[in-house]
Parts: sequence; C-alpha cells; structure tokens
Amino acid sequence: FVTLQNGVESDVVVAGRFGRERVLPAVVYVGATLEHPGHVRHVAAGTIALGVPPGTEPARVARVRDLLATTGQPVRVADDFQRERWRKLLWNASFNTVSAVTGRDPAVLLRVPESRALLIAIMKEVAAVARAQGVALSDQDVDDQIVWTERAGAIRTSTTVDRERGR
Repeated sequence: FVTLQNGVESDVVVAGRFGRERVLPAVVYVGATLEHPGHVRHVAAGTIALGVPPGTEPARVARVRDLLATTGQPVRVADDFQRERWRKLLWNASFNTVSAVTGRDPAVLLRVPESRALLIAIMKEVAAVARAQGVALSDQDVDDQIVWTERAGAIRTSTTVDRERGR
C-alpha cells in the first residue's frame, strides 16, 4: 500500500490495519480536484515523494517508484521523509485553512500584512511541533514556503474548493 494522503500519520493508520511491512508512506504534491464521482481534474505538474520506512529495503521502494513513474507522474524517493511530510504540513496547515476561511487565494493572503503574519505564525507553530517530534524544520523552511507560494501565483486550495462545494 502506498499512502497518497496528506498528514504526518496516514501511513501509520493503514499499517495498523495491514501491517507495517506492507505500507509505504508518500507525500503527494498535486493540484487535483474531485469534480464529480469518478472524475478528477489535475491542474499542476505534481510530484510523489516516497519514504523508506525503517527496516524496508531501499531497492523495494525504488521498484515502487519506477512502477509509479510509468504513469508519467514524477516520482522520487525522499532523502528525509519525515522532514518532507512536515514541510508539506507547513503549507497545508496554514494556507489551506486561512484561504478556506477567507475565500482568498494564497497569493492574495500574502499581500495583506495581517494575513501574511497569521500564515507565518501558523507555519512557525507547525515547525515547532515538528522539532518537538525530532524533525529538523527551521524558519528557512517557512521562508521557502512563502517564496514558493509567491512565485506560484493564483492557487485555489483544496480546502477552499471543498468549502465552496459544501464539503
């Protein structure tokens, strides 16, 4: 099983049901929206980053990477998977929530000093929790997420889309 879900523990839940040896964690960077059942619209380049859990043979993960890559989706094995998943949480915990509540896209939120400060505060709190869990996130990771988002332009977050659709 490859967990193509957000969150820092999604693979743990699946492993609890099917066994740690049968589960590979992944971080997914996609811009996908469920338009209606059976129809997903993908609007971003996207990448899948796979983790190598303790006790898992790296060659096995490489085989899964190669198989997934046959779809045309970029797939890589993350050097520091825990850091990778927490870096994504930095963005999701801040931009998804604030954009859904305000109805504004992330680039607009960054141009308003008050919402920019709120986003940075949320990311710094996530980074502090990550560090408490032994994951090396820093203020530079927060800065990197801000720079990436400013360059990305207008993005509608998945949580905003879900809210607009009454989910």
